[in-house]
Amino acid sequence: MKEFFKHSRNKTILFWVCAAVALLALAVIESSSANDFDIFLHGSVDLFQFKNIYVIKYNEWYHYYYSVFFAILLKPFTMVPVFAAHMAWIILNVFFVYRTWKVLINLLQACFASQQQKNIFSLLVFLFMLRFLRDNFHHGQTTLLILYLSLEGLNFLFSGKKIAGAAFIALGINIKILPVVLIPYLLYRRQFAATGMIVLFLLVYFFLPSIVIGHQQNMFLAHEWWQLVNPSKSEHMIDTDERSFHGLTTLIPTLLMSKVNDWHVMPLRRNIMDLGVEQVVFIVTIVRLFFVLLTIYFLRTLPFKKSPSPLHSFWELSYILLAVPLLFPHQQHYAFYFCFPSVMYLLYFSFHKKQHTEKMKFINTTLLLIALLFNASILFGAFDIYYDHFKIVTYGALLLIVLLMICKPSEMQNIIDPLPSLRSFTFN
Repeated sequence: MKEFFKHSRNKTILFWVCAAVALLALAVIESSSANDFDIFLHGSVDLFQFKNIYVIKYNEWYHYYYSVFFAILLKPFTMVPVFAAHMAWIILNVFFVYRTWKVLINLLQACFASQQQKNIFSLLVFLFMLRFLRDNFHHGQTTLLILYLSLEGLNFLFSGKKIAGAAFIALGINIKILPVVLIPYLLYRRQFAATGMIVLFLLVYFFLPSIVIGHQQNMFLAHEWWQLVNPSKSEHMIDTDERSFHGLTTLIPTLLMSKVNDWHVMPLRRNIMDLGVEQVVFIVTIVRLFFVLLTIYFLRTLPFKKSPSPLHSFWELSYILLAVPLLFPHQQHYAFYFCFPSVMYLLYFSFHKKQHTEKMKFINTTLLLIALLFNASILFGAFDIYYDHFKIVTYGALLLIVLLMICKPSEMQNIIDPLPSLRSFTFN
């Protein structure tokens, strides 16, 4: 046995065997219980029965919030037993996480001094993101898919594969509108051809369901979908119907109103003021606009100019993706998986800025605090309702923005270029 462990190749084989067994166990356990994936499956079944899938409430309370095209893509899952469908979805999500990690880590690996340092870095990142990974698998959600499509699409664009990149990003936007923030970013960086292709693919994905369910039914459902998800609707400006909601449209109303729509709200005060609905809606709008305009702080160039450096591109994209669950309404805790790139960037910054300065002490202490805020549900799960009541995940994301603003890529100019695959995208 000792001889077996002397060889690094054998250790690697053992690691992957253990990982495969653990993932199989996870898939079996999670496939045995009902979750949000069942809503998607019911939506797909009802779509092919020509029902209005956007007015039906599944599992008594919940709407189907995704696109018509996604419901069609799910059709094969409805043709097998539910347990098998759950297993297949979990296995796919493992692939999405793996590819997301590979895309991100490949953009950073050039600067690791050793494999051991890279392994420690990888472990810290996944520990940081553990709660969001667990929740997405447990709830059978689409967040892992959406972030994967966004990053894989950007990865294709960065390497010159514009058609594939546009197809991936457009698919992510079609399924769930969150990645739409990448379109203004690409326009700002003068990627007009890529943006045009994304729009073209969006049109393709929009009209493809007409072949399956008929054009009239497709247009009707598209209108119904927009009525459901329209972010400008008043109920999405004060998004407090469920205690588990997070983001700016939830945090601000809970701070500025004494009474909210949540039937299960705890009798613990969290508001610092008590304003009227119109006043709160105005403040929410102003705050969201502030965080949209804050993107300029990270872009730091005039429009249609290249990014100052490849590392800068990673930094600005980290903020843009982090802002997604904060700005969009109706976001649950698992949507903060979009923090993945910003967490990687900040831990990377911490790894390579080893000076024991007061600034670094503040950065590392704040990173530890954010990790605790994000993972309190795992570490101290008995108090879950308090975490949701006080929206601690949203505070953690806001602290990430503060650290991103402090940890500028220009402070790592002495480090070897960590993002070689971005070069063709930012400097051509």
